[in-house]
Amino acid sequence: MARSRSKPTARTQPMWKIRSDFNLGGEQAEADALLADAFVESGPYHAILSRDDPKCFLVGRTGSGKSAILRRLLERASGSVPPAVVVQIWRRIISASTLLQAPAVVRCPEQLFADPEMRSQIRDHFGTIPVAAVPDEEAALKAVRERAAEVAVVPVGGYWVQPFLEKAGGDASVIGVLPLLSDGGHPAAVVIGHALAERTGADETLVVTSGRLPRDFVPAPLWDLQTEDGHRLTSLPGFLSESEHPLIGLRRSNDLLALTVVGRYPSPLEVRSP
Repeated sequence: MARSRSKPTARTQPMWKIRSDFNLGGEQAEADALLADAFVESGPYHAILSRDDPKCFLVGRTGSGKSAILRRLLERASGSVPPAVVVQIWRRIISASTLLQAPAVVRCPEQLFADPEMRSQIRDHFGTIPVAAVPDEEAALKAVRERAAEVAVVPVGGYWVQPFLEKAGGDASVIGVLPLLSDGGHPAAVVIGHALAERTGADETLVVTSGRLPRDFVPAPLWDLQTEDGHRLTSLPGFLSESEHPLIGLRRSNDLLALTVVGRYPSPLEVRSP
């Protein structure tokens, strides 16, 4: 006589509810309010702190945690070591690591290189990477176009936008600004190169227009200025695209602005005076 088989009873799974105020953390270290509590003091972090560890190079792509380590180092040194010194040491580590991967040269106009303060900022930022002066902004852009491993540093308000728009730098874009530590206001210089722009969560988008953006434009500009060649530079918060909201709407409604995105880069680190 065949035995009847009873159906297995489905096991009830516990239900988990996520509160509406749950916070998993920011998209990037600089924007993460949980960094102080969730930071893991990893091997690379201790290697950087140690005076005895022979490891002195740090290589990592965007998102690998370099920014988190720098933020942690700045917090650890707060009150005992000036932020500028911490960043200078950090940049030397990064620049030495960069040179291990490929030969690089920083090109900047003679007029900018002749300014002692700017020359010091450039050397502090790029560390051991060689810096060479060229006649002007266009020559710096052409050097970047011819050699992908090189970068150009030009004064933010200088005569560089027009040759940039005419592709003097090839497919290069603005990949950063100087100085890296910001106390507000517009930067002194822009860094132009071939590095791939990646969303970090604390970014700025630099756009060129023929005039000022509308007063009610959102997001509100972080800064804007007019360059020597008559263009308007505006920095907007976020990782924005010409083909997406809100820039696409502005381009469609105001052709005369001739809006062009010239670069996207991580926001400078803000330093507040004590």
